[in-house]
Amino acid sequence: MEWFKEGERNTKFFHTIVKGRRSRLRVNIIQNEEGEWLEDQEDIAAASMEFYAKQFTRQPANKDYEMLNELPHVVTSDKNEELQRMPMMEEVKSADMGLNRNSVEGPDGMTGAFYQCAWDIIGEDIHNMAEAFFCGAELQS
Repeated sequence: MEWFKEGERNTKFFHTIVKGRRSRLRVNIIQNEEGEWLEDQEDIAAASMEFYAKQFTRQPANKDYEMLNELPHVVTSDKNEELQRMPMMEEVKSADMGLNRNSVEGPDGMTGAFYQCAWDIIGEDIHNMAEAFFCGAELQS
């Protein structure tokens, strides 16, 4: 009732309430990355700044790929060649016919049903797009 009566005015009561809220929202102690507990406000501020600076700073990419030598070779050279060759028309058509007819529309606004129904009209264009994709992938590698 006091708040309704006095809270909206610039009163001692109002300032006491605001001051109380501020003290509850204040961070009194934190633990830094080394596991030390910090209670001094300047130390807390510095540790917070350091933490968030690290969070939003891009770390250099690791260029050491030596660990990849330890991975077993699962894909044989023959299988790798097969995976990199241009797709044949029947492979592209098979992939198209395997689409879920009721799928959510893609970025082009079309569902799987559209591609399946219009295959006779657009099939060659789809195959050419798949080949262009593979050519672009070869150029980038």
